[in-house]
Amino acid sequence: MITNTGRLPLLIVVFALLFFSSCTNETYESGDGEYSYLKAEFGEVTTAEAESVVSFTSDDGDEMHFSPAYSAKWAEKANTSYRALVYHDRVEQGTTQVLAMAEIPVVKPLVTLRPDTLLFDPVILNSAWVSKNGKYLNIGFAVKTGVADDKDLLQAIGIWREKEEKNADGTKDLYLRITHKQNGIPEFYRSEGFLSIKINETDAARIHLAVNTYDGEVTLVPNLQ
Repeated sequence: MITNTGRLPLLIVVFALLFFSSCTNETYESGDGEYSYLKAEFGEVTTAEAESVVSFTSDDGDEMHFSPAYSAKWAEKANTSYRALVYHDRVEQGTTQVLAMAEIPVVKPLVTLRPDTLLFDPVILNSAWVSKNGKYLNIGFAVKTGVADDKDLLQAIGIWREKEEKNADGTKDLYLRITHKQNGIPEFYRSEGFLSIKINETDAARIHLAVNTYDGEVTLVPNLQ
């Protein structure tokens, strides 16, 4: 579950807002300025020691080491992999320099016998795509937020595993739905974020992702191939 205090942006990626209109392998190649070779990629980073990120495997399968190592307080365990969005410079002999990095929450779909307890307040759906390696379904979204009178109020985003259906040909369809609790927080401005769902361990042939947006309900069926 992802939470937001209402005071701070939810998983905002500052570099994404400054340099990119999308966050899928965009590269600037004009000139040789400071950001000429800046690249944004989703993938998995690995720590050597707690908070010291030393390597990266992108969703495209590219492997690289960081020089110097990147310090990330959210990478709390040594010798552990985390999902992240990495902004880095050109890769030379398998090594690159990190300019910025953001942890991407990997959300496990919730199974519940009490769906009546879930809330589906609207969110803004920016994008949804399957990673090139077929391991993750990625969702780019935004919530509306503001300064709440009660500073302890939290928003919450999650994924509900609504149902699974077997088809006549023996395949399965998995139905997921984004849950969102606005929790009375004012809706003054957008706060952008990403989350990933691990899908390579499911045997579903198709995934249906339902989202309650400000323009009504939307259901996406991403291509898993």
